[in-house]
Amino acid sequence: MTLDPGSVGSRDPRRAVGSPGSAAGPAGPAGVGHGGPPDGGDGPGGLSSTSRPRLAAKARLRPDRRTGGFLLLYPEKGLALNATATDVVRLCTGEQTVDAIVETLAGKYGAAPRATIEAEVLAFLGHLADRGLLEPEDRAP
Repeated sequence: MTLDPGSVGSRDPRRAVGSPGSAAGPAGPAGVGHGGPPDGGDGPGGLSSTSRPRLAAKARLRPDRRTGGFLLLYPEKGLALNATATDVVRLCTGEQTVDAIVETLAGKYGAAPRATIEAEVLAFLGHLADRGLLEPEDRAP
């Protein structure tokens, strides 16, 4: 399971997930290259397992007719998402905690250890939060 978004502002397949110049950089064992504790409030993007992330009003998840995948669009930019990242973004409604999102993904992608899924989800959400694309429930309007 890898949650890396693709390239920013480009749908160039040569700048796909984990390639040099992609938004996330190379994929490591924890997915997106952010560190931080997986369950403390000081995690990536200030998120924790009890945060209730919500997609920011400026961000829209749209199908990409060209590739059949999905794009996370925001003013004058966009992220090409893989299937797993799309699943995570779809669950960012502000209703579920990060822990509940992890449980949903663990049920779907059960081959990966839960701790790995949690670390990757928090790192990916931290990446989105750093770009202003998420609003945790406690910060949402």
